[in-house]
Amino acid sequence: MPFLHRTHHTATLLLCVTMIALASPARAIAQNESAALNESELRRTAASQVLAGDFKNAAQTYERMLKNEPGSDRSRMMLDWVRSVEDLQAQREALRKKTFDRHVEAARTLKERGKWSLAVEQIRLAELNAARPGEVREIDWLGELIEKTREEIRTHENKGEWLDALILYEVLARIHQDTPEGDAFKKEAERSRQRAHFEALYVRERAAADTGEEEDPDEATEPTKPVKPAEIDAKAWEDDLREIRAEIVAEVFGRVQIEHYQEPDFKKMVLSGLDNIRIMVSTPKLVAAFEQLADEARLHDFTARLNKEIERIEKGPRLNRAAEAVARFERLMEINRGTLNLPSQVLTYEFVNGALSPLDEFTSVIWPSEKSDFEKHTHGEFTGVGIQITKPNGKFLRVETPLEDSPAYEAGVSPGDFITAVDGTTTDTMKLTEAVSRITGPEGTKVTLTLQRAGIDKPDDTFDIQLTRRKIIIKSVKGAVRRDDGKSWDFMIDEKNAIGYMRISQFTKDTVPDMRAALRSLKSKGVRGLIIDLRYNPGGLLSAAIEACELFLKEGQPIVKTDGRAHPARPPAVAREDAYFDGCPIIVLVNGQSASASEILAGTLAGNGKAFVIGERTYGKGSVQNLYEIAEQTAYFKLTTALYYVPLDPLGKAWRCLHHTEGEKFWGVEPQLEVKLIPHEVVRLWELRRKQDILKGAKQKELPKQLFDRPQSPSTRPDDDIEIPNEAPEIDPQLETALAVMRIMLAGDQPWVMAPPETARRTAQAVGG
Repeated sequence: MPFLHRTHHTATLLLCVTMIALASPARAIAQNESAALNESELRRTAASQVLAGDFKNAAQTYERMLKNEPGSDRSRMMLDWVRSVEDLQAQREALRKKTFDRHVEAARTLKERGKWSLAVEQIRLAELNAARPGEVREIDWLGELIEKTREEIRTHENKGEWLDALILYEVLARIHQDTPEGDAFKKEAERSRQRAHFEALYVRERAAADTGEEEDPDEATEPTKPVKPAEIDAKAWEDDLREIRAEIVAEVFGRVQIEHYQEPDFKKMVLSGLDNIRIMVSTPKLVAAFEQLADEARLHDFTARLNKEIERIEKGPRLNRAAEAVARFERLMEINRGTLNLPSQVLTYEFVNGALSPLDEFTSVIWPSEKSDFEKHTHGEFTGVGIQITKPNGKFLRVETPLEDSPAYEAGVSPGDFITAVDGTTTDTMKLTEAVSRITGPEGTKVTLTLQRAGIDKPDDTFDIQLTRRKIIIKSVKGAVRRDDGKSWDFMIDEKNAIGYMRISQFTKDTVPDMRAALRSLKSKGVRGLIIDLRYNPGGLLSAAIEACELFLKEGQPIVKTDGRAHPARPPAVAREDAYFDGCPIIVLVNGQSASASEILAGTLAGNGKAFVIGERTYGKGSVQNLYEIAEQTAYFKLTTALYYVPLDPLGKAWRCLHHTEGEKFWGVEPQLEVKLIPHEVVRLWELRRKQDILKGAKQKELPKQLFDRPQSPSTRPDDDIEIPNEAPEIDPQLETALAVMRIMLAGDQPWVMAPPETARRTAQAVGG
């Protein structure tokens, strides 16, 4: 028995050992699976933290991953990227606070010197650098400064200095934004803006004449000439108001009655138009343009009869039809003929502009003198020689940059060149608009530019260059950097991680073909992620925005829909075929100047789960403008006829209106990751973009230094001995954040969280679906 017992014991022991041996691999496998699961959970957690902008906790998560996998190069790399963004955030926050404190201290110093307007401007700049809205209103001495500033405004108003009053009212409105005081300042600002407009249009300073005196030669600076004191050009307005006829009023009101997206209040429109006339004739400086305003009896008669008409309309019934509104305008013209007899085009222009202001900010008349420029910007092309120019006061025209594939570029015109004459007419006294008019012209015609090259040994030497005008196409799609040829763009911003970058400046008929070409180039290089930069894109053609969306969506996915009073909701536009560019994560960069068509692209891609949005909330221009040719095709009427809605899900079950309406809390496209720039960072961003956009001359090795020298403005140099330096580094924080997020998400191989912000989903029901 003992033997049997031992045998049984041994067998039992062997069985246990065998079971342990069998269990060890299973436990190891389970532990490995658990570790893998834990690693997967950590990666998902880190990805969610990154997309939420919680880089501090994301760094801690990646540190945990490194503890589990000390030798993981991927985890180490992602941790480094997260820390780089975290460090950038900390540096930016320190810069924001430092800049805020400097502006407040500058305001205090200027206040103590009695320089109220300069001090309050510093408070406005402090507000733009504040950690939260309204922070500056907590300053204990702000009330005294505001009161002193209001006294200064009254002095400007008494002197008829409306532009100065306007600037200060707008500063006060900004400081008191979203408060009743701010609304009151906005109304006063609008009054000042009207008077400033009248003076700028009708009492224009004539370009200063050349004295004929010699200037000191300075080859490193822009050539200038001494000028005589400015004189008033009382007839300059006639060109701006050419071809305007009173019949246009009936066309405008008729279109509003039928097509405007809201039921128009014609009574309010007429009163606004008449009030605009009343303010105009009471602006003292306009006597220089219209001598009849100096006749007190005639002016009093006109004003009395106009006031009586306004009072009668105010007390009268609602005006229900366009014809009733037109009749009130005809009554204005009748009063004018019997009293002041001001030019009919002036009353027509001012009445229409005033009457349209209550409708919406985008409805307007493109007057005959504006039609050509409007077409140029709308279509993204014009006929000329292909240069961008600037015109400093009292100085010659300066070439900012030639444009690609243009006569100017091919002829060797270079950035920094001074254009001293156009077809023999000197440019030192020429206004920029006149210069543009003289340089552009019909295709095939010639223009001679007299150039003076910066940096040459003899700065007074000039040479002529004759150019033949032709159609110039403005490129709206740009890349990361220019290639070695100096003209074309490289769209790969990060070769190592295969990240592409595409900046779209506007939406024209050529935008989508150019986008397609850029995407083709990126695909050939194996692009893994794409950043689309829509910052400062004001919009453009709706058709181009829809076609741009189609590049990234699958067939049938929703893009945009519109709804209006005369144009009821129609089936939404959907993608007509599968995406040309798919399977690649996309980040869209936006800011407060991304508007209209750019908001459609950003909002639609985000709503369909195709893009992650970084930056600042967009402008909120979600309205449709139809363009009508009026006044026998001499002008356009741009009328808001409907509102845009973008999808909040890939099935188009919920939609959100982009338009910013009074009192609405949610509008535009809200970034899923907000990166807000302070003013000094915005300045740096524009400097970086300008350096990228300038195209060197065909034979130019270096760009002239003075191209990048800009005198400091009052906002940065408030007083002779007070300087607020711009210490923002030469980087683009929004783009740097987008690059870091893209790198992290690509390396982590995690699905992207594409849903719009929760606030957008909450408001979806309010705007319909």
